Amino acid sequence: MRKLFFVVAVLLAVVGVAFAARLISEPCNYCNGTGKIRCNSCNGTGSVKCRKCGGLGLVTNENWTWDGSNGAITITCPECNGNKQVTCNSCWGRGKSDCYNCDGVGATTRWVED
Repeated sequence: MRKLFFVVAVLLAVVGVAFAARLISEPCNYCNGTGKIRCNSCNGTGSVKCRKCGGLGLVTNENWTWDGSNGAITITCPECNGNKQVTCNSCWGRGKSDCYNCDGVGATTRWVED
């Protein structure tokens, strides 16, 4: 939105139209000026339930024995190493991501007529 206002102001100036306005910066209302918001994928924890084991920490592995019979064994999940949680891919484990309203800057700008 900021870029659109800037382009309009430049075009008006090029064609010679008087444009009495100034650009002001205000703290972002969505992130309270921090530039970060809580990750929606992990609710700010930085980790999510492991998909491979469903958060159990164990998986069943089909194992063929020496005599040809099939015996299923339970092993520690290789994805989460038995921790039941893995790092959130949306926020890379930080629990926060850039605010989409201010692009992580913490402030928004707008044109004000003089």
